[in-house]
Amino acid sequence: MMKTTVLITSLFCLLLLSACSSQGKVRVEPEAVDDYVLVGELKSVTRMPTRNTDRWTDITDRHVIYSNRRTSYLIEFRRTCHALSREFRDFGDADIRYDSNWIRVGMDTLRGCLISEIYELEDYQVDELKNLGEVPKPRS
Repeated sequence: MMKTTVLITSLFCLLLLSACSSQGKVRVEPEAVDDYVLVGELKSVTRMPTRNTDRWTDITDRHVIYSNRRTSYLIEFRRTCHALSREFRDFGDADIRYDSNWIRVGMDTLRGCLISEIYELEDYQVDELKNLGEVPKPRS
């Protein structure tokens, strides 16, 4: 009897934890970003300006939003970029730059990952991409 109670309680806790973990932000698949690019007809560029004060936010393991003082860009990597999951983010981490003022498609890397596409973004597109994995809040 005691084993059955412990087993039922354990299963209930596991179910409760899995329900809680699925609330809020969910993992965004790279295909969702690819669809956004296609449907939104984002403007592809061959290069973008860069400085030491730039920052980036990972969206998937193949996409980041890279922001400088004036503009934001969606960067797509040729393949999965495992370096994005590391805690420590250093812009000089195994990056190849042929020109310190520009990042170019097919030539340069971010975190050691080769860049295959760069898309210029509007502010509203940055917000939409950052919220792709958000679960809608219930109406009150």
